[in-house]
Amino acid sequence: MRIVLASQSPRRKMLLGGAGFSFDICSPEVEEVEDGMYACHIPLVNAVRKAAAVSGMFPGSLVIGADTAIECDGLLIGKPCGLEDARRTLMMLSGRRHRVITGVALLARQWNLETTFSEESFVYFKPFGDAVVNDYLARVEVLDKAGSYNIAESGELLISRIEGPRDNIIGLPCEKLSRAIQAAASLMG
Repeated sequence: MRIVLASQSPRRKMLLGGAGFSFDICSPEVEEVEDGMYACHIPLVNAVRKAAAVSGMFPGSLVIGADTAIECDGLLIGKPCGLEDARRTLMMLSGRRHRVITGVALLARQWNLETTFSEESFVYFKPFGDAVVNDYLARVEVLDKAGSYNIAESGELLISRIEGPRDNIIGLPCEKLSRAIQAAASLMG
């Protein structure tokens, strides 16, 4: 069974490869939904859009689309527009808990297969001030990361604890995904 990851994310590539899967990559040009529905639904809608855009090119393959979003107090927090935006976001999250939601879609057109699921994790930030934020932003490239941080890079500066799968926070809930791939493989023969 051929697997195609509909993402250019280096973190997703690392996680899927680390879970033991061989795969190809095809990153789609998709307009992502950013608002207009419950925050927990947006990553799933975007994951389906990504997988659908690629599955037409690879109808005999299992295509995986994924999207991760951060929600705090009902607000969706995306990637920062610049360093000042990243600084504001990190200060807003200081001393608070937020939710990380990853939506995943598996599509195989030839088999009329569509599986979707979401995973949630909670991240608790330490209370911190400008000095910690400045130190963090000097160490980590955050402009391509939802919430303006990367748990895998100097996360100890910001994070006091997490609840739920760590890999979900990085961008792909591998345990749930592995089970879904195995189920899809049995259906695809």
